Amino acid sequence: MTMPNLAERDAELLSKEWAALQEALVPPARVALAALVAEQAAELVERFYAELEKDADAREFLSQDLIRDRLSGALQRWLLALFPAETVPDFDEMARVQCHAGAVHARIGLPLKLVTRGLRLMTEGLIHAIVAQEDLRQSRRAMLRVAASTLSIAIDIMNSATVGESRRSEQNAGAFRLFTLGKNLSQEREAQRAAMAEWLQEAMFIIAARERLEDLPDLRSSEFGLWLTHRGDVLFEGTHEIHRAQALVARIDADLLPGIRRGEDLRNLLERLNSAAAEVRALVLQCFNEATRIEGGHDALTGVLSRRFMDTILAREVETARRQRQDFAVALIDLDHFKRINDLYGHSAGDLALRRCAEAILETARVGDYVFRYGGEEFLVTLAEMNQEAAQAFGERLLEALRSRDIHLPGGEVIRLTASIGIAAYNGEPDFHRLTMAADQALYEAKSLGRNRVHLAT
Repeated sequence: MTMPNLAERDAELLSKEWAALQEALVPPARVALAALVAEQAAELVERFYAELEKDADAREFLSQDLIRDRLSGALQRWLLALFPAETVPDFDEMARVQCHAGAVHARIGLPLKLVTRGLRLMTEGLIHAIVAQEDLRQSRRAMLRVAASTLSIAIDIMNSATVGESRRSEQNAGAFRLFTLGKNLSQEREAQRAAMAEWLQEAMFIIAARERLEDLPDLRSSEFGLWLTHRGDVLFEGTHEIHRAQALVARIDADLLPGIRRGEDLRNLLERLNSAAAEVRALVLQCFNEATRIEGGHDALTGVLSRRFMDTILAREVETARRQRQDFAVALIDLDHFKRINDLYGHSAGDLALRRCAEAILETARVGDYVFRYGGEEFLVTLAEMNQEAAQAFGERLLEALRSRDIHLPGGEVIRLTASIGIAAYNGEPDFHRLTMAADQALYEAKSLGRNRVHLAT
């Protein structure tokens, strides 16, 4: 099974290495190693964090309260899970855990070198503890191999996930910058359609004339090809369509154009070229059509920001709050009984309800706040420099604004809009996912208590 942030080939190789490694440890030695890890876990974790705290950047992430209350326990549980006593640890489950940890490290910006250095010290401490066990002399060699290699594989996967998540974050931030430049996607779509047509027209002219075939330019080096490789790759990063289009361009340049330049079976190659070019155009058009829905980073229906760039903004807002020691909160808003509105009055009424809700949020929010379409009928608002009480007051003002937006339908029916709101305040936790999870739980509590209310995360 391919893990997030772990290439399929890497997962296959590491899975085989993991299986061979586990076979090297007989059950009594596995039990002994698990017991030793449990005995040494607290000291090994203390060694890990002591190393991290030597670095000024890491100290800002790792307050003493945070280490004591959550992170130390989480790291000890991580260590114990790598060395279970009763069963052979499953590779897929182990890899999922490492990928998650690596993604968290990337989100909070924890330097990779610090994690690697701390884990190396943990490995050295565990090895030293095994060597010191006189009564385990017969099993010591296998235990040393399994302990060192287990931690090494876990670190490899974690680091791969950290790098992969960081790369995606950087690309998404780049895409956000491009969108915020105000580039009109419709204009860009037409420009690239024209650039592709221009290259194909030039190619057709050369082929039809059967002259200067050797001068037939690569598609990759054309205006369209350069756009696809650079700007298109950023705009539509991570989509299947953009990768497929790039692969087709590479195939055109590598397989079709060389044959055409040599004058081989031009009719057949020309048909194949037209077919491949048409597929490239269709794939890119599909990318643009999907992106037009969030042109400028906005949701087409409600006018608020698309969720595509939410992580970029939240990471920046949390980092600003941490660095400048400011208050920060998020509000998660769910339009009450939205499914019933759709079922009773139709989807056009549901769309109108969403637009009215978005209008109320935008009017209640400040200029510096970000409003996102979080899900179907959910919205998320960032509340910079707001503590929990101020954020709650924002929520109450929003509920009041919704009450003034009744929807009067042609048949005389009236839809009264209410919402459930969950509020979570930043508490020093550097991972913004924790903040949105807390707001989501508070929203759930607001709905459980009867809806049409604001609930604060505990």
